[in-house]
Amino acid sequence: MSRKQQKEISKANNDELPPDATQPKTPAEMRRKGDFLLKQFSNPQGPLLTPEGKSTVLGLSAIAWGEAAPKNAAAAHRLAKKGEALIARADHDSKKT
Repeated sequence: MSRKQQKEISKANNDELPPDATQPKTPAEMRRKGDFLLKQFSNPQGPLLTPEGKSTVLGLSAIAWGEAAPKNAAAAHRLAKKGEALIARADHDSKKT
């Protein structure tokens, strides 16, 4: 979802959507990004590339979160592992404070 779309929905619903945590700084942002990566890329549903070699919606969602679009199953698996690491780091950082 683009920033413009987020603002339009936010105005329509009178609420605030949190932006994508491309560079997570707080444990909550790390957990949010980690959850997303783990859910989307641990067992990706559908193709990662179109027949023309362009990224599908799944790949574009990774780009929206500040990651490179995965081109194959191994790259998607690496993103899932990164999500697990972010969740673990968020848990560790939240215990420190």
